[in-house]
Amino acid sequence: MYFATILDPRMKREFLRHAFETLIKYKMPENNPLSELDITAKAKSLTNDIEKRFENFYNEYNTDSNVPSETRGSQDVVHINDNDDFLGDYFVQSANPLASKETELTRYLNEGQTQGVKDFDILVWWKNNTSRYLILSRMAKGIILITCRFYYKVV
Repeated sequence: MYFATILDPRMKREFLRHAFETLIKYKMPENNPLSELDITAKAKSLTNDIEKRFENFYNEYNTDSNVPSETRGSQDVVHINDNDDFLGDYFVQSANPLASKETELTRYLNEGQTQGVKDFDILVWWKNNTSRYLILSRMAKGIILITCRFYYKVV
């Protein structure tokens, strides 16, 4: 469920953090309450843990993917003869703009949440954004379908 929440562009990690804060407050003993700062820190820690697990899962998809390597952020190698050359190091970095670019996952998470969409269909959103998020869209289709199947069997 956590991964499905991250893959919902309306929620992402912000919703997870909010949900954890709410749960911590709800389960907090009255005789030993936590400060707001402690609640926020604990919720952030839980969210970060899930995000790291999701990143590991993403990396597995990325490694096992049939997506062409250039779309996975592979880098062209620029060869400079003098390995100790300070200027050569600069040219290697500047000639390889992908080296400093963020991953598809980072780009998605840092992009704002989708808001104000009436009759939002998450699978349509991922279909429409497949070209922007090749790996994540594959993950989303599988995870969201499994989550929906589980949800509708339980309810």
